[in-house]
Amino acid sequence: MSAWWPLCIALLLAVLFYRWAWRRVELWPIAPSDARAARRAWRLADLLWFFALFLP
Repeated sequence: MSAWWPLCIALLLAVLFYRWAWRRVELWPIAPSDARAARRAWRLADLLWFFALFLP
């Protein structure tokens, strides 16, 4: 991908969508047990991603 402008357009659209969604979606607190489970899942995903870097 030698052209930089598609990346810039995609980044701009992502930021605009993020700003729109941040104001549109209602946030509410979650249970501590759900937060712990989500943290564990993200740690596992990070670990798998890290090991995938070393695959041939």
